[in-house]
Amino acid sequence: MNKRVDWQSAQKYELAEAFNYMNNNNNFKKLLKQVNTGEINVSKGYYDNLIISEFFSNDLNEWKKFLNHIHKKTVLEIGPCLISVVSTWDIAQKRIVIEPLLNEIKKYQNNIFHMDGFPNTVGYSLPAEKLIEELVGKIDGAILIRNCLDHTPYWPFILSNISDYLISGGYLLLWNDLLHPKSYEDGHYDIIDNIDSFKRLIVKFGFEIISEYQEKDRHLNYGCRAIKK
Repeated sequence: MNKRVDWQSAQKYELAEAFNYMNNNNNFKKLLKQVNTGEINVSKGYYDNLIISEFFSNDLNEWKKFLNHIHKKTVLEIGPCLISVVSTWDIAQKRIVIEPLLNEIKKYQNNIFHMDGFPNTVGYSLPAEKLIEELVGKIDGAILIRNCLDHTPYWPFILSNISDYLISGGYLLLWNDLLHPKSYEDGHYDIIDNIDSFKRLIVKFGFEIISEYQEKDRHLNYGCRAIKK
């Protein structure tokens, strides 16, 4: 699909939206505190309803199996923007974040809120389409990526890198908008207008799709839980 803006403009848009959200959303401030106190760590039995519905078909038994899988392993989150979900996966041995705006976001959060949304994580403030050689073959737990692909025209390289990072048996949790309405023209790229073609690409990168999700009453989107072959 045709791109809508260049990469730098997309990142500028995301940063402006992030600052606006942090300054005007009380729920964000509450969540930021919960992440830093460990109140919503998975070791305490907490689970995110959105994660459960998108990737585990609202089946808590499947979620528990997933937690057993990532126990004492390495997990990676790509494009969390403001707050890292994997920072709450405290049962993992190592938690890694790739976010191109990470340095700017962390600096702002620490200056304004005196804490940031990425505690206990190793961060890379780099575009996700740039291969990080030291992560190749090092993720044995899971990779989480939600609504990140459509922020760059080079999104296929993100999928390629994910395939390189994740070892056989590791899980991919992926959800993304594939098309956008005209109101999304700033900072977003259309990916493809055919879900089956997108799924075939995921399979071509070495994944077996286990479960699928689409958010109803929304422009074209697709999510899945998959395992690296």
